[in-house]
Amino acid sequence: MITIDFVNINAGKDSTFICPPSDSIQIGSPAIAGYTYLWRAVPSNAYISDTLVAMPWVRPFENTTYYLFVTSNIGCSAMDSVVLNVDSSVPIILNDTTICQSYCIQIGPSEAFPDCEFQWMNGIVVFSHEKNPTVCPRYTTTYVLQATDTITGCLRQGQVTVFVYGTITNAGYDTTICSGIAITIGGPPQPHYSYAWTSIPSGFNSSLSNPTVNPLISTTYCLIVVDSTHIPYCTVYDTVNVIVDIPPANAGLDAQICFGNNYELGGTPFPIPNVYNYHWISIPPGMDTNEPNPLIFPTDTLTRYILTVTSNVTGCISVDTVDIRATPTPWVVLTSDKQGNFIYSGQTITFTAYPENYTNYDFYIDSVNVDAYRAQSGPSNIFKTDKITNDSTWVYCIASNNGCPSVEYPILITLKSIPNAFTPNGDGINDVFLEGMDLTIINRWGQTLFVGTKGWDGKYHGQKVSPGTYYYILKVKDLNKISTVLKGAVTIIDIKQ
Repeated sequence: MITIDFVNINAGKDSTFICPPSDSIQIGSPAIAGYTYLWRAVPSNAYISDTLVAMPWVRPFENTTYYLFVTSNIGCSAMDSVVLNVDSSVPIILNDTTICQSYCIQIGPSEAFPDCEFQWMNGIVVFSHEKNPTVCPRYTTTYVLQATDTITGCLRQGQVTVFVYGTITNAGYDTTICSGIAITIGGPPQPHYSYAWTSIPSGFNSSLSNPTVNPLISTTYCLIVVDSTHIPYCTVYDTVNVIVDIPPANAGLDAQICFGNNYELGGTPFPIPNVYNYHWISIPPGMDTNEPNPLIFPTDTLTRYILTVTSNVTGCISVDTVDIRATPTPWVVLTSDKQGNFIYSGQTITFTAYPENYTNYDFYIDSVNVDAYRAQSGPSNIFKTDKITNDSTWVYCIASNNGCPSVEYPILITLKSIPNAFTPNGDGINDVFLEGMDLTIINRWGQTLFVGTKGWDGKYHGQKVSPGTYYYILKVKDLNKISTVLKGAVTIIDIKQ
């Protein structure tokens, strides 16, 4: 009888990929009593922990085939092999770099790595899954990259250190100053540094590291520092705010008032109490008060009031002035062109106010300081009217000079009727008929004895006419020069002196 010996041999399962650098991997199968084992590798430099055991540990550095030769206890032999493929992808190599403080930089490999998933860590914190994230470290930082190949499952790692170069920039601390005070900003100069200052609002420029400034208003100063120590140069920025405390000194607008009137000085005071202190004086002297809005009664033609406002917080001072002119009260006299201030009905009367150089004259009929009775207002000192209809009428004038009114000046106008007789005997009483009127006198036969405006003295060609009745034609013109004709009779009475 013939017995066939089947040698039981198994070098192990082929591995698709092994990830370098890897730990050892065990190949083969459990040993069988009485069997002998021999392992050989191609390439021959591959590591085998023991070539004479059934299951050795191996660590390939490239794709390697391991051959197993087995001899049974009766001398039969067999051979098997196992292939281990090593992932030979490009390793991740990252180069350290240096940046300027407050700069940003993109990190990561330049190779494509198309089938990898990425995970960046800053210490133990995962901060990105991009291949090339942008980082802005404030100080020198090491970033670790883990890239997992989605085909082989192999994990690659790399790390990069971003060194942050700290350029010194110091525009100074924000501060508050009083108007007119100079202050130094910035700091000491540094070797290989250049400085460029500008301001908001614009107007200031300097290349010093610590210039002196004297702003009139609150200003932001902007500093650019260029450090030429490294290539590329580092450029950093900083700002400093200089607050100019200007206490709100508002003495008010220059004004002109009338003698005897009062006036309140200053603007609206600061709403929060005890923040500012107010102090007023005057030129000529006479005022000294801490009231924010004093009430004044100026007696000089021109007085200058000086307001000083002091901040109780910063001690800063502001000064403002206001000029108050006091205009004397004008005086006025009113006259008319009619003797004795007598007129006839419908007759035009002319009023003249003196002096004539005031800025405004208001004329009133029947009542004063009532708009409804104001007949004329303006710079003219002459007023004409034909509207006197009452037997006795008061006419008033108020003159104003630069807004200051006078006391009203009244005159009484008496309306008289046309007389029906007069006595031209030279005694100075009723000697003239209708003086100042456009008058024509005729006798009973229609003969014209007088034409004129000087009034009829009872004569014809210089000779007295006989006592008796005569007839008049009277033309009265209004302000529009429209004539009204009045006719009537008048009697000459012969009264001996």
